[in-house]
Amino acid sequence: MKRRLSAFFKLAVFFCLLFFLHLLPQKVYCARLGFVNFGGPQSGPDFENREEARIASIWATSDLRKMGRYDGSPNSQNLSGHGIVQKTLYFGLGAALESASCLTYGLSFLLPNKSECLLLSDLLTTIAKPVFAHALKRSASGSIPPSQLSWKLNEALLSQIPANSKEDEELLLFLKNRWLAKSSGFFAKAIDWVYPCFEVVVQRHPTTTSSYARDPASKPSETYQLRVDAWKQSLPYPTNYPLILTRPFDLQSYLPSHLSCQPDEPIEKTLNLLPQKERSILDLTPIFSVSPDEKWLEIWKSVQADLKKACKARGIPPERLLCIQKMEGKKIGGICLLPLSEGALEENNEYLLRWISSLGLTATPIELDRSEAPEIFSPSQQKNSSVSKEPFPSNQAPKIDHPQKALMIQGAFKLLQSLFGHISDETREKIERSSTRSAIAKLSISRIKKRLEAGEKISFFDTALDLEQIYADFSFLLELFSPFEPQDFAPIYQRALQSIPLKLQPLTSCSLHASGMTSLAGIFRAAEKSFGHPLRILYGENAYFECIETASQIGKAISLEEASLEDLKEADLLLAQFNPALKRTYLDATEYRVEKVGEVLRSLFSVRGKKALILALDCTFDFIDSPRVGELLTEFSNEIQEGLLNVVCYRSGLKFDLFGMDNYAGAPFYMIHSQDAKWSPFNLLLRDPVLMADRLSLNWFCIAYKTVAQELDLYRKQIFDNTRALLESVPKRLFEKSSKYRIVPVEEDADPTFIDIKISGPAHNIRGAAIVGGCLYTKCMQEGHPIFNRRSVGFYHPNFSIIFGPQNATIRLTLGLDPDQVSVLRRCFDLIDQLNGGETQPIFSDNR
Repeated sequence: MKRRLSAFFKLAVFFCLLFFLHLLPQKVYCARLGFVNFGGPQSGPDFENREEARIASIWATSDLRKMGRYDGSPNSQNLSGHGIVQKTLYFGLGAALESASCLTYGLSFLLPNKSECLLLSDLLTTIAKPVFAHALKRSASGSIPPSQLSWKLNEALLSQIPANSKEDEELLLFLKNRWLAKSSGFFAKAIDWVYPCFEVVVQRHPTTTSSYARDPASKPSETYQLRVDAWKQSLPYPTNYPLILTRPFDLQSYLPSHLSCQPDEPIEKTLNLLPQKERSILDLTPIFSVSPDEKWLEIWKSVQADLKKACKARGIPPERLLCIQKMEGKKIGGICLLPLSEGALEENNEYLLRWISSLGLTATPIELDRSEAPEIFSPSQQKNSSVSKEPFPSNQAPKIDHPQKALMIQGAFKLLQSLFGHISDETREKIERSSTRSAIAKLSISRIKKRLEAGEKISFFDTALDLEQIYADFSFLLELFSPFEPQDFAPIYQRALQSIPLKLQPLTSCSLHASGMTSLAGIFRAAEKSFGHPLRILYGENAYFECIETASQIGKAISLEEASLEDLKEADLLLAQFNPALKRTYLDATEYRVEKVGEVLRSLFSVRGKKALILALDCTFDFIDSPRVGELLTEFSNEIQEGLLNVVCYRSGLKFDLFGMDNYAGAPFYMIHSQDAKWSPFNLLLRDPVLMADRLSLNWFCIAYKTVAQELDLYRKQIFDNTRALLESVPKRLFEKSSKYRIVPVEEDADPTFIDIKISGPAHNIRGAAIVGGCLYTKCMQEGHPIFNRRSVGFYHPNFSIIFGPQNATIRLTLGLDPDQVSVLRRCFDLIDQLNGGETQPIFSDNR
């Protein structure tokens, strides 16, 4: 009763605050009384020294070393209407959570699942407390959200650097866009509204979204959508025509069934070549390429009428025809869909966008950020700066006792030393001759030095957040100096692959693609050319769900479990992966195992005779230098040398996000095959520009694989070890098939990257999200290990996602780098296990 009255009292106060807010004059309600002042345009020769001093002063007042934990000036009061609204919303949310907790507590006496109600009630009260506490705190007086302080500061500092050419202006704009840009972003509203309640302020990009940048078909990032909207304004099409942004190359050979319509060729003749009963693409680019933009709409209306007439005469449904026009810009490419059938336009757009996304051929985040800048530059009077040959000498290397901090900080220091060791005198002098570029270099070096000083003094999580900004500055330096060329990556990568047998090393080729799915697109295209017919594809139990979906749209794909003897004999390509991968297509609770790729190959060769096979081995969830791959290559070296087996190893380069890897777009790739002529089409994987990584990503992967390949594998091993330690410490009842809350077992020999928790029974989706998701979130936040929801694996922080299904819900949990997370998460699973039976105790404190 006392608790219920407390909740009602808080609700009453909440409505009183709303009434008071309603009475405020509008100019008070809307005023912004405090701003973060970044100063005006720079002037004078002491720009760099003044900027360093100003950064130091901002650090002192705002504690930017802890990623912008800004509480406003000690003597300032936030009297703005915005601040009052914010406090009122927090207070109302806290009251609502308390009321929901009371209701759930009451339901525990009426419903059979008492333990679940009690746990949920405790969770709601536990969350309500920091929400109320945050409502009573003094909020920041500035108009900039604390999570964007770093981005805004970087934007302001770069804006004060003058540009002497359009190239410099585009460089500055690109660096502004790239600061803290991630391929797998955050839920922006959660970062701004929820995490501050737990005193966690994460610096983010203003357009961050909880989407995967490579896959706009599932959910386009805000950056992608902004570029689509901006490009549409400069095109002659109506804005309702769909536009897909692609890599800045000709994708024709990677598109589904298509024909090109020539200006001097009757449309009827082209339509006669259409395949029967297939959705086909009709490329109208050549027709429009000979006409000025102002006549575009007139020409399209004429072509549209002719096409409709020709389709009707031949009995071709208009919705089967996807009319497109391709565009190639300097930075990105595009495909515009033209509406032959208005009713099918959206469906056709989804089909084509899904196709291009699944092959990893949409514009990468880096390509999207390379916007063309307006010509607003003016000559600068600023003095050029010299760039030190050794700004990070060995005697300044940070000494860190914490092993995981040391892995990150000392590894970052090695990267910095390596970068400046690879810069030629010619490149250094070129940068020093440019006042713009030398100022950027000086700014980045000074910021990195300041942040490196704080490594041992702050928590693991704050250290990792600091390093995010160090990595962002490091990418600036890579963009400026770019010491590596495309031909440099192959020998660097091959030296890191020590497990390849000596006799196979001359047969090994390496390259760097834009993404793992881009590599797969190249593999499929080369395989089709090698065999000369639509592909027949087998896939193993650990094949990644996106790879399975893409294989199904490219050719005939069937699992090894369902394959007939004839399928085994006739297959052209096998998709496999040693360690367990994410299986969205399999939501039943089954054990995750190491895939026995060697056994599969032996079985296939025993029934195939001398028929050649391609093994596409996904190494994303494996070590860079994988002992398993080495053993497989040793066993089948004869088949490789005889031309019977072509082993292609690819991986997503963005998983296991150490040293800011998620800031780039790259996928290391290598293949081992004989010089047999049938494998010659695979040379396109080494040179096709559609597949290749951009220059900035190339430089990152070159320097990372040359300098810190061992650290990258140690990072993977730590995450594997943390995940295994948690699996071994949770209550054994959670692995029982009869449990309503169950962890999917992982075979002992596997290197686990994630843990799947299955929730079954009535209202399983609601119970999974509210109880299991709420328990993980609340416990981790409360104990100083913030957990996030991002679309990837291998982050430094714990992460989880929820997959809703008709039979069960799946909570997919991935651990971060810090081993201390294991004990926190184990206590979460102790609580969850109580829901399978037994008495439930208050979880975080005696809330009742």
